[in-house]
Amino acid sequence: MRILVAASGGEGHLGPLLPFVDAAAEAGDDVTLVVPPGQVATARSTGADVRAVDAPPADEVARVRRALASSDREVRVRAAEVELFGRINTAAALEKTVAAVADVEPELILREPCDYASAIAAVRSAVPVATVGISPGLADISGLRMASRVIEDYAPGVTTTLEAAPYLTRFPGDDPTGYPDTRRYGFTIDLDARTEQNPPLVWLTMGTVNTQLENIRGTWDAAVTALADLDVRVLASTGRGGSTVRGTDRMEVVDWIELQDILSRASVVVCHGGSGTTLATLAAGVPLVTVPMIADQPTNAAMVESLGAGITVAPSSPAAGLTVEDAPRLRRAIHDVLTDPSYRSSARRAATRFSEVPSVSERLAQLRLT
Repeated sequence: MRILVAASGGEGHLGPLLPFVDAAAEAGDDVTLVVPPGQVATARSTGADVRAVDAPPADEVARVRRALASSDREVRVRAAEVELFGRINTAAALEKTVAAVADVEPELILREPCDYASAIAAVRSAVPVATVGISPGLADISGLRMASRVIEDYAPGVTTTLEAAPYLTRFPGDDPTGYPDTRRYGFTIDLDARTEQNPPLVWLTMGTVNTQLENIRGTWDAAVTALADLDVRVLASTGRGGSTVRGTDRMEVVDWIELQDILSRASVVVCHGGSGTTLATLAAGVPLVTVPMIADQPTNAAMVESLGAGITVAPSSPAAGLTVEDAPRLRRAIHDVLTDPSYRSSARRAATRFSEVPSVSERLAQLRLT
């Protein structure tokens, strides 16, 4: 089967698609990845055919980033969903995405929720399309409906097509997604490969994108201060081209690390609550301390707490993030998660739930029959 896989945005948008790329390759499918320039290196590491779309104008992206730092949540959400993903990224990617669809003639297009160029191309070419979710379903469909005012101009009916198309999500449970054809899938990280560390290893990450925003920089400072007084070792991953955090005797700083590697060793993950990091950590049975700031992060942090698998340390102002004054609060949370075994037990129960639903390969096989 010929499958075109498309992503817009950063590593957190491409990441959920990669297990499907791997499963398709194992099944003998011909896979083409269509990605922005910043994701070409990661896409090529899969061994698939890769097509790069154009990058959006830097001045327009800079304007959106300023809006993302607003204290007004409505301004932040509109900037991301309508301006960045709906308008700017779509305009930049559309020509080369349409050309890739014409060249490859895919029998299926797999996309992440913010890649509208591939959805428009699918509607224009009458190619079946499915969406692999990033955030909780209600957040993904809300973004689609906000962006509809822009994308409908390119292909009337594209919003209705996407709402009705298969929607695959990693989120466990039976919470409503807004998509009638929701298909949950699971994934596992080999817990037998775990190697406990002494002193415990803390993985500190604030994501792979937006690491230069002011709220992220302040949160890094608070986290480094909080961890300095704990008897732990720290591996801090900043994202490619991200924040400049200095290492210490007990803190190693890298720009990137494979999830299987770090989650087989970490005793706790301190993160921003992004979907990719949060779900992978739970799938590995590792507890979390989350510092949610924007987008779906507060929802993900609430899910972790509802599972009993971690603690949320919420900024007083999400747009501002944490400050060094919050370091004692963050330090207590990390200490509690490390020393109270109930958090680890709850995280392991969550990992079991991930393993009990159909796998990526099984869901992909179903799509072939759709």
